[in-house]
Amino acid sequence: MGVERHVTKVLAVSSFVANGSVGLRAAMAAMTASRVDLIAVPTVILSNHPGHTTFAGAATPVPQLSDMLTALEANRALNAIDGVLIGYLPSPAHVALAYTAITRVKALNPSAIIVVDPVLGDDPDGLYIDASAAITIKETLASIADIITPNRFELAFLSDCDVVDTASALNAAKRLKAGHVAATSIPVDAAHVGNLLRSAGGAKLATVAKSAHAPHGTGDLFASVLLAKCVQGVDLAAAWAAAVALCEHAIAVSGEATDLALEKLEWSTPRSSPSVVLEETA
Repeated sequence: MGVERHVTKVLAVSSFVANGSVGLRAAMAAMTASRVDLIAVPTVILSNHPGHTTFAGAATPVPQLSDMLTALEANRALNAIDGVLIGYLPSPAHVALAYTAITRVKALNPSAIIVVDPVLGDDPDGLYIDASAAITIKETLASIADIITPNRFELAFLSDCDVVDTASALNAAKRLKAGHVAATSIPVDAAHVGNLLRSAGGAKLATVAKSAHAPHGTGDLFASVLLAKCVQGVDLAAAWAAAVALCEHAIAVSGEATDLALEKLEWSTPRSSPSVVLEETA
């Protein structure tokens, strides 16, 4: 009789769209490609990303989500969760629900890796969720994350710092209480943006060519790939490099599409690590 193999499993709490590549759609693709089982809890159910001309749908009522978590726990589905991915949360009540999900998982598996993708806003428009929800994320989830993955705007919001270049981004990242910070879209120069990793061992900055067009879903894909690699035992720095490289590939193959063309991704093709231009030890 063979030994039963542990199935790596992730709980994701984020948005779901019927059409597109944001939120849970990106997480589903990344986890499937990595052979990670995904439990997906939708905080909103929409036709498509709200950045399109027309969209429809609504937030999932928090009591319904709470009942779903209770049922999952009763069915022992939360007993072997290796990681939690927190994404789009439209209200303070949804933030509280996400916090509860994290505490339930951590009570069952203290070593579960918690990744918070703080979906707050972006340049040039600023916040695109309710300000009270953004503040609640800042005051609660940002401090309990093992890894937090803000973009430039979100890093500035969470740290209360101006983020205008590599030095200011590193200073802002050091102010966050999360165990590790993997920040994206950091200004470097006219032709490049940076991806910053700040951990206990120091910091790394990888640069990629600045794209004139970034499809919806890039940040969701980055956080999903990062967690998928980490729960499978990949070293954080290597997981980060893989996420940076895959997102660069995803943007390239998506062309002018509004949403990432996940169906065009070559998930298993080996890619060279991004160019690291800064490496600072703690």
